[in-house]
Amino acid sequence: MGQSGRSRHQKRNRAQAQLRNLESYAAQPHSFVFTRGRAGRNVRQLSLDVRRVMEPLTATRLQVRKKNSLKDCVAVAGPLGVTHFLILTKTDNSVYLKLMRLPGGPTLTFQISKYTLIRDVVSSLRRHRMHEQQFNHPPLLVLNSFGPQGMHIKLMATMFQNLFPSINVHTQRQSGSRGCKPRHEEALTGEVP
Repeated sequence: MGQSGRSRHQKRNRAQAQLRNLESYAAQPHSFVFTRGRAGRNVRQLSLDVRRVMEPLTATRLQVRKKNSLKDCVAVAGPLGVTHFLILTKTDNSVYLKLMRLPGGPTLTFQISKYTLIRDVVSSLRRHRMHEQQFNHPPLLVLNSFGPQGMHIKLMATMFQNLFPSINVHTQRQSGSRGCKPRHEEALTGEVP
């Protein structure tokens, strides 16, 4: 009878490939998205929508209770390799988004003037095309002409860049970037495979 199963070389190559995948996955930025305080139903739904956009490198089933403090979240984030918190809060005046870099900061606070939930966008479409495969790859971030140059703008752009994994344009598969399309043909600088 012949030898069944995998050879030693196949097992070693597979183990090395799994180790490389784990190392590359751990090197990518991960995030927690949650609400604090009395957020209300719409803001909680907005946080779930933001989680959905941030998939697959965010905790999709994260549950933060009222009795959990921010220190508890930071303590859990360290062993899990979480690098960013996106915290939505609501006051009498407005809704705010805090973008925190762990462990040492900085923290950016944005006032949200208007927002639309995913369910509202889907209900307004005639034929909505939302596939589960859209969320298998992290979103692409385009920061072209982000605004006037200043130290605060550079800090903001750096925070947004570090929130998502970097891509290599030469090895990026076009099928992995759904919904990304240049406005004009002149915007393309190279050939797309």
